[in-house]
Amino acid sequence: MRNVEKCDALKFGLQTAGDLFGMVKCGVEAEKAGFDMVWVGNHLTFWFTDVQYPETFVTLACIAMQTSRIRLGPGVVDIYLRHPAVIAQTIATLDVLSKGRVNLGIGAGEEMNLAPFGLRFDRPIARLREGVKVIKRLWEATPSSPADFTGQYYNLGNAFIQVRQLQKPHPPIYISATGRLALRLVGELADGWYAHLHSPETFKESVQEIDAQALKVGRDPKDIEKLAFVFASVAKDYDAALQSIRTPASMVLVLAKERLKALGYELQTPEWLTMEHVVINENNLKILRNAAKQVPVEAIQTTMAFGTPDDCISKFEAFQKAGATGIIIYNASPNKEESFDIFKAKIIPYFKEAS
Repeated sequence: MRNVEKCDALKFGLQTAGDLFGMVKCGVEAEKAGFDMVWVGNHLTFWFTDVQYPETFVTLACIAMQTSRIRLGPGVVDIYLRHPAVIAQTIATLDVLSKGRVNLGIGAGEEMNLAPFGLRFDRPIARLREGVKVIKRLWEATPSSPADFTGQYYNLGNAFIQVRQLQKPHPPIYISATGRLALRLVGELADGWYAHLHSPETFKESVQEIDAQALKVGRDPKDIEKLAFVFASVAKDYDAALQSIRTPASMVLVLAKERLKALGYELQTPEWLTMEHVVINENNLKILRNAAKQVPVEAIQTTMAFGTPDDCISKFEAFQKAGATGIIIYNASPNKEESFDIFKAKIIPYFKEAS
């Protein structure tokens, strides 16, 4: 193993996958393997239509009841499908259930979860800013000191919820952000950044944007965690790891059109074929799969972690040097059980012992 500079231990999170029981198993196995966090996605429809996608908070409750140490949270909810008051109540309830282990991951939303159900994707960052403020107000409010709030999208009048979160002042809020306005929102209001699909270089640039905004509003940038979401595939054989990750990684990179462009790769795809605006149906999925064939392996190498344990360690180190305080992996490894063993025995201890 290589030697690295002494620094704070890198946290590791796992994005669950599978049906309800598969996701719960992921959470339980993640705790056994030494992961610090487990996150459950929030989708009604998803670009892999041959799998089940269970409800987020039911799944989190199941994981909470079968674990005792690992932190857990939605990765990520939006403020269209659930009113901020419902999010505040649900997270507070999960915080009680888990004995203070809940994180709130929240983002601006995506049309795939909205348009088919008659919901309009409109002014997402402005809505998100108000939504986060409303959630915080309700976590502070009591019957004797209720919350008032007047906004463009949400209003509170003598409002309070009747369940109290255990964590003080409240569960940490991680905002999923890509564009400049959303990154500034992280620096202004969030406890952490849930970063989606970066190279270490673009990650560092975004960290600088967040930190500058934090300083502008009088916050210490070190108080804001920066979590890099990374597709990962670890195996004893490099080619097996690449083969396992190539299709899902290519599909998600197609949907991150602006990120690919920033990395120097520009695909000829429809304007609507983005993470924010794609709507899932068989025709659109066919277009997505065909577009994924255009993604060069170099783009996957730039943004994803795959190969042998040392290959993955090198990529995680690069993110750490770029400012990441934690890594959230989507596990695309060819052998999931073996990959948990590798993370437990080699990867996670490497970063804990290097701190």
